[in-house]
Amino acid sequence: MTIIDQFIERYRKEYDYYLEVAKLCAQQCETSLKASGIRAIVTYRAKRIESLKNKVEGRNKTKKFQTVDEIYNDIIDFAGVRIALYFPSDRDEVNKHIVDGFLVLNTPKQFPGEVKDKEPSSYKKRFSGYWATHYRVRLKDENLHDSQKRYVEALIEIQVASVLMHAWSEVEHDLIYKPLAGDLSIEEHSILDELNGLVLSGEIALERLYEAIRRRVASDSRSFSNHYELASYLYENVAKAGDTEPVVGRVDILFYFLRAIKFDKPSKVKKYLEMLKTDQEPSPLVDQLMDSILIENGNFYEQLSEIKKKVGIANPYESIEIGSSFDENEYISALGKFMNQWITLEKNVRINYTKEFKIKKGIALTPLKVFEYFSRNDADHIHIERLNYIRRMRNEIVHGISKVSTAELLDAEQFLKNLNDTFLHEHDKTTIGQIYEPST
Repeated sequence: MTIIDQFIERYRKEYDYYLEVAKLCAQQCETSLKASGIRAIVTYRAKRIESLKNKVEGRNKTKKFQTVDEIYNDIIDFAGVRIALYFPSDRDEVNKHIVDGFLVLNTPKQFPGEVKDKEPSSYKKRFSGYWATHYRVRLKDENLHDSQKRYVEALIEIQVASVLMHAWSEVEHDLIYKPLAGDLSIEEHSILDELNGLVLSGEIALERLYEAIRRRVASDSRSFSNHYELASYLYENVAKAGDTEPVVGRVDILFYFLRAIKFDKPSKVKKYLEMLKTDQEPSPLVDQLMDSILIENGNFYEQLSEIKKKVGIANPYESIEIGSSFDENEYISALGKFMNQWITLEKNVRINYTKEFKIKKGIALTPLKVFEYFSRNDADHIHIERLNYIRRMRNEIVHGISKVSTAELLDAEQFLKNLNDTFLHEHDKTTIGQIYEPST
């Protein structure tokens, strides 16, 4: 049995393993992109045995493989995922999802580049060919269940291109690299080149379509039809508001939330985009928007929890590890008291300070900032650390990723109550003018 035969025999036994790896990767990509409002078709495959054998035999002519492991080290696409984008301009946002969601092992390979082909030297392309980005990744351990940990070492190739480019590349690849009736003629190469030109023109048309959709969605009086339209609106307005485009987050959650509270129009969302907190740690745009809305409208917390239940994201109640001593009614009561005190704190800050001082550009007036400014001693710094911890706890609860006990909620609620009753009424508000300019 030759080295190649040994390799194929081994791969035949591992085919299901690579198919499952590709499936897990594709599911993660599809879920993440859909939630962020990025339109794409995600497909996956494990390398077919016949196709793989032909590839290895071709590479062996120059590589001269000596062991099965040499072949495994040479082939990087046993498991593959394709992301076919409706709109090519979404590539940058997709890149963020891949970099954040997977362990990227190489600098993404950009096409067109130096690609070997089988075209005759007498034919010169007029168009640039295949446009795409290829990633070599592994699944992240923290995203896998215990039963899936065995897939963490597998290499996966993710290909990102437009739906049109993926279709053309399939035709071109099969005809040039897998010819069934000999090498292609000059005329056949010319036709493929012509089709490539039409595809590139089609991508330009897709970009124009994308811009037309953005302009239509931007109408203040029109409700967003779906979360894809909402995502388009957010991308457009955030791009205008800053130099860099932040991570967007779960636009589907935001869409259903806005619809539930009847804020699902550009005219309702616009003012909250203008309130983005640029001086705090980076967080998804969706989270910032929901936070801004909830600060002004504390009674919307219940709607948000209901939306998360329906969409399938863990809500604050479901995130608790329920044991024999867990009382759900007590937890819900404690959560309500905690959130009421937090809302009261934020309202106190706005009422006592925002109206009297013109906030400098790029500075957000927050309870933590006010507390930090008025700190006088080590005891105050301890309280600052406590408030910062509670702030993070509140954010994680709201966005459905925290496991907090009833006792922790009650303890935090008491701390906030004391803060509301004493701290904000003990200081001379005019001294804060050193940070915030007095209104004229």
